[in-house]
Amino acid sequence: MADIVLTTLNAKYAHAAFGLRYLMANLGELVSRAAMLEFDIAARPVDVIEAILAQHPKIVGVGVYIWNVAPATQLVAELKRIAPQLTIILGGPEVSYETDQQEICRAIYEGLFQPQWVKQIDKQRIDYLFPNEVDEQASQRRYMAEFEDLIQFMKSQNIRVIVIKPPIPQRVYRMMPNQEHFDTTLKEMSERRGIEFYDFSQVNNDEKFFFNTDHLNRTGVLNFFQNYLASKLVSDPPHN
Repeated sequence: MADIVLTTLNAKYAHAAFGLRYLMANLGELVSRAAMLEFDIAARPVDVIEAILAQHPKIVGVGVYIWNVAPATQLVAELKRIAPQLTIILGGPEVSYETDQQEICRAIYEGLFQPQWVKQIDKQRIDYLFPNEVDEQASQRRYMAEFEDLIQFMKSQNIRVIVIKPPIPQRVYRMMPNQEHFDTTLKEMSERRGIEFYDFSQVNNDEKFFFNTDHLNRTGVLNFFQNYLASKLVSDPPHN
């Protein structure tokens, strides 16, 4: 755990961030409360954010350079969305001028995801999950057939099966193709197989509960478990 996290996105993993090291060397008595985390621009944003927030920092310092200003902007915007209480301090040559005109600075001032970043990141996620070149209906049929085989095997081993559809932000749900048909098919299959099915996709879906496009953050997980999931997991299975 560290109250202060100094971080940046290097051009390559082998590079070293001298700026962070100069800061660490001059923190004086605060050095014991600080941690230095380095990543490279190829790192997954979710991994970077998870590593930073795992420290439970109060202050995050971000080094901004010409090679990382775009991913650093996304990083800062998402950090402020997930943990608005964070104090974020920017440094480096790319934020040493015209700060009022820079997207990364506005992300801190406003404490929000900029709409264009939300749209861009959501689209990347949906395109990854649902590639255009894939026949979505054929894919769903194949998925359900394999899922049914798995359920049949687990029931043959006397394993209790509970199907849970977790919360998802409304804006993301609306972007997912054929979800109503998928939900109906999943419910019908669960009834046919005599297993428990709980659809939580429309609850606990406030933006503040999400770590990124469609994954719950720590607060979201705790709220979901305590208020919705726990009672389903500890209760006796219904008699069919």
